[in-house]
Amino acid sequence: MKRKNKVELNYLINNLKNRFKKSQYKIDDLKIYKVISRKGINFLCAFTDINFKRKFQKSFRRLCLVVPESVVIVPILIYKNKKFTMMISQQRVDDGSPSLEFPAGAIHFKDTPKKSAKNEINEELKLDIKTNDIKKLTDKVIRIDPSMTTHRAHFFYFIKKVEKDFFRAYHNLDSGDKTLGENLKIKILSFKEVKKINTSSAIIGLKLFENKFLNLK
Repeated sequence: MKRKNKVELNYLINNLKNRFKKSQYKIDDLKIYKVISRKGINFLCAFTDINFKRKFQKSFRRLCLVVPESVVIVPILIYKNKKFTMMISQQRVDDGSPSLEFPAGAIHFKDTPKKSAKNEINEELKLDIKTNDIKKLTDKVIRIDPSMTTHRAHFFYFIKKVEKDFFRAYHNLDSGDKTLGENLKIKILSFKEVKKINTSSAIIGLKLFENKFLNLK
């Protein structure tokens, strides 16, 4: 295992163990089967087998994909008192068809969630948003598929007032890191249109948006 991979993996494993310490269970054994990386990305995930138990009770053994936490950003565009948002169209491996999702990405080792959010906004949306204008959409960290992975997501938002030419400039604009093989397109939609999208990012992001801005006109 490469040193950089090992450092990040140990960091994630320690975070996992610390979360267990706050519960009624403890990890008895953790086996690492395989660490996956890719050119340009030191650490993608690790396949592990975890044995954990509650005191005086039978233990559980579960396969677990250890992954970094991620950030999801729900942009809020204001145009003539109407609200729009920006999403990313990209190919996904479950069926090969394009998927519409809010901008998102992994929190890299030693980065803060907010710094990672700013980086993703710059990379995927081609926008330079001030760090202070990036706000938490919820204080809760959302658990994504907790039965199989350690994936947890931090949701953020920003508000930007735009003019008509913004739509022409950004809708269908290519984005993403080409060195990593990303082929993304920016889409601008109304929040009503987001309700028709069946990705977890859209469903969770929209729900959190409605909870926080229920009275926003």
